[in-house]
Amino acid sequence: MRPEPRNILEILGIKITLSKRQELANVRDIDYGSMFIGDDLISHNCILDNTLYNESMDILFFVKINHLNNYQWLSLNFYDFKSKTGYQFYREFDMLYLKEFISENEIHVYNSFNDRAGNNFFFKLDEEEFYQIT
Repeated sequence: MRPEPRNILEILGIKITLSKRQELANVRDIDYGSMFIGDDLISHNCILDNTLYNESMDILFFVKINHLNNYQWLSLNFYDFKSKTGYQFYREFDMLYLKEFISENEIHVYNSFNDRAGNNFFFKLDEEEFYQIT
């Protein structure tokens, strides 16, 4: 039996509030919610337990579920605490798990919802295009 999802997850002072559960890509249930710092909204539809914080850059990376009509995809997003600005990479994913930083500009990721299955690759941050979302 699957454990009950947490209502609030805190990562380094960031409060992530669970909004609902949804089956994603017919693979499994994914818990996702809205991410806040205090009362300030960073983003909706963030997958819980799939974040990476880069302390030296003071940036939080997270995975977001996006919807357009019946089309659904995942994106890699990040929030810069210094500028208080959110960004989203253009690249789209069916599944995405953030494993660890390899270097300042490279994240080890899996084309899966965990690090036990799926193809893994290195996402090179400085070779990908992104845009501001907040």
